[in-house]
Amino acid sequence: MEYERVPVDTGTERAWSAPYRTGSVLVSPRHELHTPEARPALRKVLTQVPRKVLPIAPAERHVALYELAVECPGMSEDELIKQACEFFGWRRMGKDIRDCLAADLAELRRQRRLERDVDRVGVVR
Repeated sequence: MEYERVPVDTGTERAWSAPYRTGSVLVSPRHELHTPEARPALRKVLTQVPRKVLPIAPAERHVALYELAVECPGMSEDELIKQACEFFGWRRMGKDIRDCLAADLAELRRQRRLERDVDRVGVVR
């Protein structure tokens, strides 16, 4: 089911408006959205329908893996793949996702943007 965005200042009574699903997030205190208590509620709202792995452009996956490796140098390859899954909102890590991200890491190493040192992934500077 697809949802149409409706401008805030118009009502849903218009003939061109499609049905849409509303949601609400209750955070206490309400003005603090970056508290640990708010993160699970925001994550639930923002990642309701995560994208599949194959429709995501390889360049986008490469950028995400590279930036995660820059943020956390010395991370293991498995941990980097887990962090990428969390970044894209995937709650499960099936063989298709693992294989695709492992191939992306191999491609980044082939391009000499990442290096593998024993059991850790590092960024080539």
